Amino acid sequence: MIRILYPGPAAFQGSVVESAFRRSCGRRAVSTIPVFALGEIPADAPAIIVFVDPPDEWSPIICRLIESAQKKVILFGAIPNGLADFLSIQESSSESIADEFDHGEVVPAKVGEPEESSLRIRYNSSFFNLLGELVDRPLVRYDFEAEWNNLGFGMIHSRLGAIWGVAQPGVLAGRNSLGDIIDTAFGRSTVKGTYVALWEQSGASFLWWNRSVGPVDSGEWKIVEDFICNARCEELPCQPVIRDVPGGYQSAVTSRLDCDEDVESSRYLFNSYQEWEIPFSLAVCTRLLDDAKHHQILKDVSSRGGAVLSHSQTHFPEWGGNYRVAVGEAKSSKKRIESILGESVEFVVSPFHQTPRYAVEALQDTGYQGVVSGIPRNDPELFVSRAGTPPFASEGFITHSQATMLHGDCLVDGRKEDGNPNPGETFQRAFQIALKSESFFGYLDHPFSERYAYGWDSEEQRAAVHRELIKVMKESSEKVWFANQNEALAFLASKDRLSYKENRECFKFGHGERPGRLPIEVIYRKQRHRLPVNSTSLLISL
Repeated sequence: MIRILYPGPAAFQGSVVESAFRRSCGRRAVSTIPVFALGEIPADAPAIIVFVDPPDEWSPIICRLIESAQKKVILFGAIPNGLADFLSIQESSSESIADEFDHGEVVPAKVGEPEESSLRIRYNSSFFNLLGELVDRPLVRYDFEAEWNNLGFGMIHSRLGAIWGVAQPGVLAGRNSLGDIIDTAFGRSTVKGTYVALWEQSGASFLWWNRSVGPVDSGEWKIVEDFICNARCEELPCQPVIRDVPGGYQSAVTSRLDCDEDVESSRYLFNSYQEWEIPFSLAVCTRLLDDAKHHQILKDVSSRGGAVLSHSQTHFPEWGGNYRVAVGEAKSSKKRIESILGESVEFVVSPFHQTPRYAVEALQDTGYQGVVSGIPRNDPELFVSRAGTPPFASEGFITHSQATMLHGDCLVDGRKEDGNPNPGETFQRAFQIALKSESFFGYLDHPFSERYAYGWDSEEQRAAVHRELIKVMKESSEKVWFANQNEALAFLASKDRLSYKENRECFKFGHGERPGRLPIEVIYRKQRHRLPVNSTSLLISL
C-alpha cells in the first residue's frame, strides 16, 4: 500500500500525484491519509510514503521516517527547511535558477523546425536503460507552433514555484543528485539547479523531485515506478507496478486520423494501412456526417478491423465553453455514429486535445468510458505518462494522451546513420522513448481537406512516412501489438479496473467485470508476473 500525504493548499497537485500512482499500481493500492495517521505505522514496519508540498511543520515526521527501518519515502515539491537541515543540504551555488529562467521560454516552432528551451534536465547516465533519450531533455519543446511536443513529455514551466514548474532554486552539494537543470545557452553547459536527488540510509531510501507533481507527464515516471517496485528490493519494501503494455509484448501502438474537416479523404491512407495489415482508426467530427458521402468509409473501417470514435459534433474549442454545451456535443456525436454503424461508441477524442474539468464530467454523464486528451499547452493534468483514471474523474473513466502528431508540418531534416534523409526522425524518436519507458504509444494524423493538407505534399509522401515509422517500430521491438483505437483503450481500461488486495503474505490482483482481450503483466522485485485473461486472480508473494 502506498500512502500519500499533502496539506490542504496542495490538494490539486496532491490529487494529480495520487491519480498517477493509482494508474501505475491499481486503484486500491494507494491511500491518501492524514498526517496524524503516520503515527500508527510502527518504526520497523515496511511502508512506502509519498509527500506532496509538505509544510515545514511536517519536517520532524519526515525525518523520523527516513531514520526508521523498512521505509521508502518520496517527496514532490520544495524540501522543507527542517528536512533540509536534517539531510545537511547545502546549496553549492548561490545563483538562483530564476535569474536565467528566460532560457526556459520557447518561441513557437516553425514548419520543420522544432524549438527547445536552453534549460534542460540532464539525468545521471545510469538512467539510460530506463529512459533512453529522456536522460537529456529540454524543459519545454514545441514541434508545432506553441502547442505540440511530439516526443510526448510535458512542459516544465519557467515560473519558479508553480505546480508544473521547478519548486525551488539551488544546486545540491554532494553526490545525491540524480538529475540536474542545465543551462545550455550560448554553448555553455552550466548546472543551474537540482531536479531529482536520492538519499540512501541504512534502513530507508528518500527520493526527492524538485517539482510539485514530479514527472507524472513524462516517461520519466518510469524512474518513480522503478524506485517503488525494484529499488533495494532485497532489503526494502516494494510495491507491484502494472505495465502499460500487454503481457507477451515489448511495446504497444495505436494510431488514428482525427476527422476535423473531411472523412472520406481518409481512404487513401486507409487502403495503405490495409495493405500493411495495420489497424486503422477514425475520430469523427459528426457535423461532417450530414453529407452522406462520408458514411461508407466509416462502415469500411469498422468492418475491416478498425475503429470509429467520436470527435465531438462541431469541434468547438474547450468543448463549447461550459458543461451544458459539452453534454450536447458529446451526446449528439455519439448518437450520430451509432445510428450509422449500429454499434456502441465508448471512446472520444477531444477537439484540440482540450478537456476542461466540466468536459470530463459531461463525457462521463453521456456514457463515454474514456477520452484521448492532453498536450503540454492545455489541461496538463490530463497529459499523463500512464493511461487510466485522471484526477477529478469517476472510477472507470480513463484517459490516454497519445501526443505524437504525425504531420507534414512536423517533418525535419534528419539523417539516418548511413547519411540518408530521415524526415520522420521525430516520430521515430517518440516511439523509442515510449519503448524505453514501457508506455503505450499513440500517434495521430488528419485527413486532407479542401482547405488544408497539414503540411503534406501528397498522399504518397504521407504514406511513405507512415510506412517508414511502422517499419522502424517493428524493427526496434521484439514483439509489438498494433491495436485499433478502441482495442487499445479497452485494454487500458481493463488494466485500470484491476482489483487489488494485500496482506502480510501476498498481493492479489484480479480482473474486473470486463477482462480485456490480452493478459496483464505486473512487475515486482525485478520479476514479471502475468494475469491471463482466463484466470481469476494473480497472487504475488511478498
